[in-house]
Amino acid sequence: MNILAIRHTSVNVPSGVCYGHLDVGISDKFDEEAEAVRRLLPDDVGIYKAISSPSSRCTALASRLGLLFSTDSRLMELNFGAWEGKTWNSIYETKEGKEWFRDYENTICPSGESFSQLRDRVEEVINHYLKEGVKQLLIVAHGGTLRSLFLICSICETAQEAFAKDVPYGGVFYLTYPA
Repeated sequence: MNILAIRHTSVNVPSGVCYGHLDVGISDKFDEEAEAVRRLLPDDVGIYKAISSPSSRCTALASRLGLLFSTDSRLMELNFGAWEGKTWNSIYETKEGKEWFRDYENTICPSGESFSQLRDRVEEVINHYLKEGVKQLLIVAHGGTLRSLFLICSICETAQEAFAKDVPYGGVFYLTYPA
């Protein structure tokens, strides 16, 4: 399966704030960033089955790109639970925060989830569309979601390697899922 993975454009959130599942607004640069994404898409983008995280920062981009898309909550960003809306610095100062930063792949955020849980739910989405016979899948989602796709598609071997990859706002990635 060919996967065209797109990260949402920049958001209207102060730098250093954890926002995960929070439905935050898009930045004032949305129009120019969405146009830059559109220019990166292939001419045959219409052949892709398009799905999006239901977060408005993702659906706004999918709509602006003119995609006929459905939403799937399994594509949402990592659920940071009780940490959402707090600064990363304040999170790191807690015992739970230090544990999570040491092993984010397996440590569950308070009232949230771990990165491995995110990866599992994203893989469920991919397998669902494989069973439906989809060959070309376009996903509009989040940085954590895309990093999980890097593992699922064997672009990266470890979570640490996936998080070391640059995944900019409006980034477009061509992946292949080995079915």
